[in-house]
This record gives sequence, structure tokens and C-alpha cells, in this order.
Amino acid sequence: MPSPTVAALLLCLAAAPATPSAPGEGPAPDPEIEVLAASLLPGQRAAVEKAVGGLQALPRYRLDLALDTEGHRLSGRVQVVLSPAQATEEVFFRIPANAPFLDSGAGPAVTVGKVSCDGKPAEASALGNGTLRVDLQPPLAAGARAVVELELEARIPDLSNQGLRSDAQLMQQAFAFMAGAAAMDERTDHGVFGHAGTAYNLAGFFPELVRYEAGTPEVATEPGRGEPGWGPLANYTVSIVAAPDFQIAGTGTEIGQTPEKDGRRRSTRVAAAVRGFALFAGQGFKEQRATAGKVRIRVLAPEGQGEQPRKLLDVAKRSVQHFSERFGPYPWADLELASAPLHGGVEGLAYPGLVFASTMLTDPGLATSMAMFVPDPRKVNDGVLEMVIAHQVAHQWWRGVVGSNSRERPVLDEPLATYSALLYIEMRRGKKAANELLRSQVRDAYNLYRMLGGRDASVDRPIGDFGGRAEIVGLLNGKGALYYDRLRKLAGDKLFFVALRRHYKDNFFGEISSDGVLLATAAVAPAKAQAALELYERYMRQLHGDEDVGGPRNFADALQQSGMQVDPATKALLEQLGAAFGGAMPVAPAAPAPAKPPPGGTGP
Repeated sequence: MPSPTVAALLLCLAAAPATPSAPGEGPAPDPEIEVLAASLLPGQRAAVEKAVGGLQALPRYRLDLALDTEGHRLSGRVQVVLSPAQATEEVFFRIPANAPFLDSGAGPAVTVGKVSCDGKPAEASALGNGTLRVDLQPPLAAGARAVVELELEARIPDLSNQGLRSDAQLMQQAFAFMAGAAAMDERTDHGVFGHAGTAYNLAGFFPELVRYEAGTPEVATEPGRGEPGWGPLANYTVSIVAAPDFQIAGTGTEIGQTPEKDGRRRSTRVAAAVRGFALFAGQGFKEQRATAGKVRIRVLAPEGQGEQPRKLLDVAKRSVQHFSERFGPYPWADLELASAPLHGGVEGLAYPGLVFASTMLTDPGLATSMAMFVPDPRKVNDGVLEMVIAHQVAHQWWRGVVGSNSRERPVLDEPLATYSALLYIEMRRGKKAANELLRSQVRDAYNLYRMLGGRDASVDRPIGDFGGRAEIVGLLNGKGALYYDRLRKLAGDKLFFVALRRHYKDNFFGEISSDGVLLATAAVAPAKAQAALELYERYMRQLHGDEDVGGPRNFADALQQSGMQVDPATKALLEQLGAAFGGAMPVAPAAPAPAKPPPGGTGP
């Protein structure tokens, strides 16, 4: 185990180049890079380094944090080592937890204190939308290096009142789970920075470098729709001090735990070539471990939840195994999952190397609440659990390795993650089970959205243009995922899976702006390229959802098709409920087709 000074040593590493080696030997290894590389599978390091131009070319974050679980605060400092490709006199950071729509009246959750650049005070300006501008004086030349340091103090929001506690609320969530969508349209971060009881979700709290699109910084406000956006590739060294009975999970690989003088414990972890960083801390949590090949899988869940945490572990393990064989290798050494308090109708969220799995997935109360409607509620819940976890694990491939701008074009990763989860189900349970979940979790997500009065619309548009959770699930995870099922039928299994592997290989640690699976399919099956393009246009941009998806158009029929027991009186009541939501027949008409393709180029 490293000595107590290892975290301080890593955080104080200067931006100076590595010590020169003897003439003719080439540059000496950078000790910080060697530590960071521990987070990569040994057999993948060379491929990752080649793809990113060397780990030393990426920005480096160094976070030194302290978690106060009595005052519910997080404090510390962040160092960011910059080496821009172009000369610049300013740098922009995003603090997702300070997005204006999250302010409940208490002000921003995160306060930035002193800011310096290379040890000298620097001017910092909050832009009022969760974005921070830091002036660099003198300006930083192209290729030069600088260390920006920021002190932070964060108030961790209380999620307890936003959780689902009563039987009625559990019932509401049960309906949402079975339909694969939740009719919740408020803007939310789903609780990725917050606490409930002794569980702490720690994401989006520190200043993160913004994306640049065509040389322009992306400083717009977080849309508050869908999953939190991931940023540019970077390296992270993160140290967090917490009470000794708290378990820590997070992005990357833990390289040591050391005791503090006050009795607390410091956990230090590193992550190389990742598009963001998140942590989870929990008291009264039990860990379970497994391996998928050489990848270490770890699950943290509250004690006393029976077999559900083991199921999380099993699905994560088998997903990593299957996706590595089907798409290409998982390049990092670790993947961790935490049973986390989430809200806003979301069952799980993915960060690089870390999955937040909603506590609803492991809560025995969910199956109890469904028992009066569903003959075998555990079977329903297990199917949802498998789909959710496999979907979130798939994001490690489709957003983690193959990057994309999930704010501007979520169509490039979200539908593919959903279809990848179905491929996992097919591998694990067989084609019949996969087809059943294709109906209940994909088709019915679109149908529920329509029953709630939603309109068919283009899938290929910025996440901020979606009306809320129900529309995201209905269109991106519903109609959008069906596109890949149709593309597979068009190309045939052999060529379709060749195309998936080619997409992963060609875009390994790159960032795509067009549908890579479509392009790969056209390359391996040129005779079907035009038909594949037309299929993309039909499902992702045109308005044929009702025709292509098919299915029930009222609540009573939908519940009966899902296996629920619905008597005549209840059916009449549900029909009245559908009318109240605007979802009784006839359904709302489709929205007009877009006059021109959405941002991201003229092609798919």
C-alpha cells in the first residue's frame, strides 16, 4: 500500500517535463503518466496511447478532496494541466452542478475560491450559466503548458425529499419501469450530485474543461435533459478523504488507501484517457467483486438487499464479456457500479468506469408494489435490471471509447446503447427473451410516450430540444433503437456484426459526428448502402413512428399486453386516465418534419 504521502506527491507534481535521460536514450518516462497507466489493461495501453497521441498529450486533472458527511459538504482543490494546440488568453470550465435550473433558491451548489495559473493569482468570471472563464496572463502559447488551480467548496444537495418512499410512489415508479419510460418532464440532473441518507453521488461538482466545436468553446447552459454530457478526453488523479466506514467507488483504479491523523481515510485513484470523472461514497454498503477476463468488476449496494446486488454484478460481468467479444476490448482495468439515489424517472446513469444504478433496481419494495398487477413481478424487475445495467455498461463503448457530443447529437450513442443491451439479452437469454424486451422496453416506450400525448418527431436533434424524459425514452431509446434492429435485418447478422466491430475499431478513442455504424455498414455491404441511408433517414429524421413501431394506443391495452391483470372496471378507469393525459384515441398528430437536417452536418 502506498505511503501516506503518495496523494500529496501526485497532486504536487509540477508541469515541468520529465527528467532528461542520457544522450541517445530518448526522453525518460514521465512518472505521473506511469502511475496513470495503471488504470489501463496492460494489453491495451499501446493501442490507447497510439489512438490519443500519447497520454502525455491529454489534459491532466488533479483533485484533492475532503467529504464532510455531517455537514454534507465537499471541499478541496483542483489542478488542471493545460497544453492547448492553439494560443489562448482564456480557458473555460463548466460546473454542471451550478446549472441555473438546479438552483432552488440557495444559490449555486459549488463556490470557487482562489484561482491561480502557474502559482500566480488569476482572474475568474462566472458566466451565470454554470460556466467559469479564467483569464491567462500572459497568454498561453500553442503547445506551452500551464497549471490552473482552483479552490472549491460545495454544498451537497439533499435528495431525500426527491426519492420514492411511499407505496403510491413505488407504484408510480413501477409503472414507469415496466413501460421503459417515465412521464417526468422537469429539467433535472437526476441527482448525480447529491445525498440521501448515507449515500453520496459525487459527479459534476468540479470545474471541467468545456468542449470546443470548430474552435469555439461550448459555453451554453446544460440542457437539463437526458444523461449528463461527457467532456473531452483527459487524465485524472483524484484523492478523497472520508470517514473510515464509508466505501468509495468511482472512475478509474484505486491505487491506495491511507489513514489520516484525524481518523479518516484517504482513497486515491487514477484514470487515464477518460471523458469525465465521478465518485460515489456510501456508509453501510457492502461490496461484491468479480472479473470479466482481466477486467475487475465491483458493486457497492446497501446491506440487506438480498440477491439483487449479486444480479447487478452478474449482468455487469457478462455485459463486459459479451461486448468485448462482440464489439472490441474494454480498455480499462476496472468497472464499478453503485446502488445510488437517483430521481427524475431514470433507472441508471453512466460515467466513465462508473455506473450509478438506481436504488429502485435493488429495492425489494418495487416487486411488492407490482405484485397486485403482475403475475411474476420479480421476472419483470429482473428484465428491467438487465436492460438498464447492460445499457449503462454499453455506454463505456458508445460514448466512453467511441466519443460523441451527447448534448448536440445524442442519436450517436443513446439508441445504440439500448440496442446493445438487447444484444446482451439475446446472448444471455436467447432470441425469444430479447424480442419480448424489444417489445416491452423499446416499442412500448414509444407507445407510452404517444399515449401520454407525445408527438412523433425527429430523433436526430440536440438533447435540449426534447421535451423531457418521456420523449427522450420514447424517441431515442424507443424508435431510435428500432433502427438498429432494422439495419441488422437489412445487412444480415454476419455483416451487421462486422460493421459494429469496424465502427469500434475505426473510432477507437476518437470522436464521431456521423453515424459510424451506418458508415461501417455501407463499407462492408456497399450494395446495401443506399437502403441503409434511407433506413436511417426514415427512423432517425422522418415521422413514421406509428407505422414502424406499431402497438397499443391506450393504457388498458398496453397493460394487458404487458401481462397485467386488468378487469373491466379497471380497464374503463384506465381509458379515462388516458383521456385525461391526452392519450386516448385518437392520439396526438405527429409533429411536422424538420425543414432541414439538424446540426452536425448534412449527412447522418
